Amino acid sequence: MTTIEATIKVDVPLTQAYNQWTQLEDFSTFMHNVEDVNQLDETHNEWVVSVAGVERRYRTEVIQQQPDERIVWKSLDEPVHMGIAEFDELSPELTQVRVALDWEPGGVVESLGAMFGRDRAAVQSALEEFKEFIEGRHDATGMWRGTVNPNGEGAMSTMEQQPTSPGPDSTEVHEEETPETPVNPGPSHEPKHRQFDPETEEVLRAQQERRIDEWRGNQRV
Repeated sequence: MTTIEATIKVDVPLTQAYNQWTQLEDFSTFMHNVEDVNQLDETHNEWVVSVAGVERRYRTEVIQQQPDERIVWKSLDEPVHMGIAEFDELSPELTQVRVALDWEPGGVVESLGAMFGRDRAAVQSALEEFKEFIEGRHDATGMWRGTVNPNGEGAMSTMEQQPTSPGPDSTEVHEEETPETPVNPGPSHEPKHRQFDPETEEVLRAQQERRIDEWRGNQRV
């Protein structure tokens, strides 16, 4: 496996930096090699990137997401890779963003270069584009504050519940209704994707867990 890591500090609050990263469809506005990102549902995305003038398409799945902490994803087509973005608050107006990518050697390098580059310098350049974009705004362009927790082979997405209450002019009294059978959020037809080889996915997942442990250890020093 090949690994690339990069870190950058952005002069915005933690939540603002994290919220902007969840808006993948805006990546094409500041990452020069990303042509389009289509969010298929809460955890699946389709990327359109340009590599040396040649268009490439691939899909990814978010397999872990914790608001204001981390986002972990894996590819569902070539290029076969897994990535993690972590967010650390250094001060109320300063956030550190760290990105690590693990992938299988081979043709993946060319395709992966469209989003993050084939070496650390290119990954760092993408983060600098993110920094310039978010620091030039008063707030993120949007946000998704849900969580994604690994659950067997897939992931479960749970949106944070916002408190609701009747308006000040509401005088209606409603009888308590029998709860309906919960409906699983998301589209009725889950997009079909080609999965990793089980052994490859296990290796990638283990590497990402080690990466998280290493980063946490560095923060405590």
